Amino acid sequence: GLPFEVTLLLPGLSDTTVQVVLEGDGWSLQQIALESGMPTLSRHRFIIPPGNSGEAILRVDSTEIANYTVVDVPRTFELPTFDVPVGVNFPNVGTLVGVSTETTFSPNEPPQITLIWQADATTKIAYTVFVQLITEDGRLLAQSDSQPLGGTRPTTGWVADEYLTDPHTLTWNVTDYTGKATLIAGFYDAANNFQRIPTADGTDHADLPLEISVE
Repeated sequence: GLPFEVTLLLPGLSDTTVQVVLEGDGWSLQQIALESGMPTLSRHRFIIPPGNSGEAILRVDSTEIANYTVVDVPRTFELPTFDVPVGVNFPNVGTLVGVSTETTFSPNEPPQITLIWQADATTKIAYTVFVQLITEDGRLLAQSDSQPLGGTRPTTGWVADEYLTDPHTLTWNVTDYTGKATLIAGFYDAANNFQRIPTADGTDHADLPLEISVE
């Protein structure tokens, strides 16, 4: 599910197109490259289907260019431990099963939040996870924005029913506030005007059932 990028130097023997193929055991990804009649650099970005391991071959038309070894990431299908259940589903992405964190934060220390996801499916878009600490009147106190597990487990690499333990370190935006606060979390598409992904209930975030105090 991680991007795999290659740059080819095409000799440009004629004005034509060539087929660039990355294939492994049971899967094949194809793209078209244009030759311009002169040597040309051609850049290609593949997303290897998650759950695959083994040897992969890069071809240009029928010519084998390179061989690679694909290693799938470790996965867990056993429910991890967590402090508080959440149970909010983002359809076709995953369910926020639970959360672990302290309930008292200090502006002198960045809040640490761990989300537990269970994947619904592999997505075509690599969604960003947001976690926000907000006041009762909606002021944004602290936040984290990153792809799951610091970008190492994008949703394009999730497989159905696996669990992911996703830690987040929030950055303070307001350091002079004390009082009650709440946590919310969710997904958005960073390439589409930061559009949030709706939950099964139609909201654009999950409310984390925690009573937070900032002292």
